[in-house]
Amino acid sequence: MESNTEFIPDIPLHHHCSCNAGWTSIDYPNGFVTFKCSTTLYTQHNVVKCKVFSRECSRKKCIIDWDGNEQSIFRLSNSLCAGYEIGWDYIDSVLNSNMNFNGYIQFVNARYKRYNSDNIKSFMDTDNFIKWFLSWASHMQLDFKEICNLTSASHCKLLNNLIMNIEASRSFLSNVQYQFYLQFFIKIWSEKNIC
Repeated sequence: MESNTEFIPDIPLHHHCSCNAGWTSIDYPNGFVTFKCSTTLYTQHNVVKCKVFSRECSRKKCIIDWDGNEQSIFRLSNSLCAGYEIGWDYIDSVLNSNMNFNGYIQFVNARYKRYNSDNIKSFMDTDNFIKWFLSWASHMQLDFKEICNLTSASHCKLLNNLIMNIEASRSFLSNVQYQFYLQFFIKIWSEKNIC
């Protein structure tokens, strides 16, 4: 994926919006799109600046915002998003290497340098990565024991490592951020029958 990629919501298959005007017209067979914001997309190999558009119905009363789901991209905010593969890669890194948040960020930055020696942009900072990861995991409604097909021991290892990662990141976070992330994390996984 290259910079200046444009994300535009697809025209819905039903072609009707809630005001019944439709998403296309004879004069505009591709419909109406409006620039909404610029965003930074983090992928496995690169940081990409993208433009995000929304789709409007022919009366311009109904709007569909691009959410990233069709492209397997999770949007933390209007300005920051990352591919689902980042979340899965981090989980693999925790399980296989006991990697913490900061270690993973350094690992991805090194990967970026290998793939983009002439255009090096950094991966997201610790605070944004923790926010993105926890929000992505919540959005995905992950039950690691079931979805990742983990044994009970692997599941407990993942849970313990993720909590230790938040603990290890304490020096990079304010006390309020630390408490918020820890409580948020515990809430997400306490609802999931964890060891």
